[in-house]
Amino acid sequence: MNGLGRRAFVRNLSFAFAAQAISLLLSALTTLLLPRFLGVEAYGYWQLFLFYASYVGFFHFGLNDGVYLKFGGTPYRDMDKRSIGAQFRFGMAFQSIIALGAALVCLKLTPDGARRFVWIATAVYMLLFNATLYLGYVFQAANETRLYSISVIIDKCFFMAAIAALLLSGARDFQTYVVLYLAAKAVSLGYCLVRGREIVFAPRMRAADAAAESLASIRIGANLMLANIASMLILGIGRFFIDRAWGIEAFARFSLSLQLTSFFLQFISQVSIVLFPALRRLETDRQKEFFGLAGDALGLILPAVLLLYAPARVVLGLWLPRYQESLAGMALLLPICLFDGKMQMLYSTFFKVLRRERALLAVNLASMLLSALLAVIGVHILKNLHFVILSMVASVAFRSLVSEVYLSRLMRRKVGLNAAAEVGLAAGFMLLSWYLPPWHAFFAYGALYAVFLWCGRGRARRVAAALRAAPGPG
Repeated sequence: MNGLGRRAFVRNLSFAFAAQAISLLLSALTTLLLPRFLGVEAYGYWQLFLFYASYVGFFHFGLNDGVYLKFGGTPYRDMDKRSIGAQFRFGMAFQSIIALGAALVCLKLTPDGARRFVWIATAVYMLLFNATLYLGYVFQAANETRLYSISVIIDKCFFMAAIAALLLSGARDFQTYVVLYLAAKAVSLGYCLVRGREIVFAPRMRAADAAAESLASIRIGANLMLANIASMLILGIGRFFIDRAWGIEAFARFSLSLQLTSFFLQFISQVSIVLFPALRRLETDRQKEFFGLAGDALGLILPAVLLLYAPARVVLGLWLPRYQESLAGMALLLPICLFDGKMQMLYSTFFKVLRRERALLAVNLASMLLSALLAVIGVHILKNLHFVILSMVASVAFRSLVSEVYLSRLMRRKVGLNAAAEVGLAAGFMLLSWYLPPWHAFFAYGALYAVFLWCGRGRARRVAAALRAAPGPG
């Protein structure tokens, strides 16, 4: 990577981290304030909306992903804006039909007023989110990640201001928060439309040609889109079963545990967005070198996140006394950060860089089916909520380990005992944190982590030497 490319990478990464820092602050506000000021039931419906909203990406059917893969690494000035604009309009047309149909069906079949509101709001959100994501993917493919990051900043700042106003005014109904959440996404979309106006208002193409190009992109992106949906369902299936088996209040408490766990992963996802176009420009040997060094670094650094559990549980226990069960459940969920962190930042990125979307889909589908099978056992046979939670962690770990083995073999790298050591460390954390008082578990896990670092000192030296020789991924 030359000097200009390195500066662009650092600039994009800086904007991505700024966007995620604001997103993290917003997540902290919604996670810490809304459960306290909303009732458990109202907070449950808020989380149910966020849960449904997380799957609206399915309804572009891979169009966004196809454009992303097709144009990844192409400078913005060289992109075929007429084709991209035609596909944008085609995608919004068929998604509008889907949203309208879903809203009409919901009005007829859903008697519960709160759940009906959630479904209709999700249909509206689908249009706003997928349109924003389409243009955001175009920006990312062109290595203009900062534009997408700015749209995220606008979205989150708008909603943060709205939350502050609502809490000061004493608003307690979750519907108002959902409406302003939609408004924030609409403002973000407005920014993307302005910055991508050369695409949005590009010369029109015949409807048949636009449909043909869109279908071609869908064929390219379908595997990646399905892989992403399957990835989300690894945890989503368990959440669905918890809602159905134990009700909206149990769903609310579990969702809080998952929300707290996901804080760190938000940063990881932004790093992967910046890495994809940068890695596409590297030679194969450099890609392999980066894969090995990044895997070593993440394997050593990510377990440190688990040290945050004890202080977080103590502080949050004072702030959210009604959610003690949620905070205890974090002990079982937090190891997701180790395995999903590596998956998001490294493995998923390399599946896309190497154009192995079908392999990524197969891995995610296998993990999703494992999660579903274990969740059914936990709900219908064992009737144990904690088993369902453990099944999610096991499925995420399974996906990470299979991906590591597959990609390492593809790059002719050996898979050593490091993965087994990381699994053992995660299991040790869960046992210590579940059975010991928080601070006792903190020091016990700290000692275990210190032993893990000492055993991995050779990896640490390799990573440090590489950073001194060539900072950044290239």
